[in-house]
Amino acid sequence: MNLRDKILYLMERDQIPSVAELSRSLNVPYKTMDNLLKREHFENVKFDTLRKLCNLFHVDLRYLCFDEITDPDFEKHTNNNQAETPPTLFSFSQDEKQLISDYRSLNEQGQAVVRDHMEMVAATPKYKKCNNISIEKHA
Repeated sequence: MNLRDKILYLMERDQIPSVAELSRSLNVPYKTMDNLLKREHFENVKFDTLRKLCNLFHVDLRYLCFDEITDPDFEKHTNNNQAETPPTLFSFSQDEKQLISDYRSLNEQGQAVVRDHMEMVAATPKYKKCNNISIEKHA
């Protein structure tokens, strides 16, 4: 099932009657969506368009990108604890999700402080993860 087939299926599933309605829902030009649905190859689809499709249809990016994934709810079956969260290409731990949430709650100045501090911490060797081989070399 290719990208075009999946989009058409999702439009039917979510009762989106036309490409014009889909493009309005995505805030993507009609011509972009119309051309996408006429293609045989999908190598040059913009990530932003794919992201908007994922958000609109509540599907994982991998569902749209990989022809062999045919279940739009496959991510919900593999990660039952994340069924309520928006789809994402990456899996985050609860701590990582909390860090992202906290960061997004800050104003620009607060975010800049966090980035500066994170850069300093990341550059400090004692805070780096290391494997056993590098530990043995330094012992």
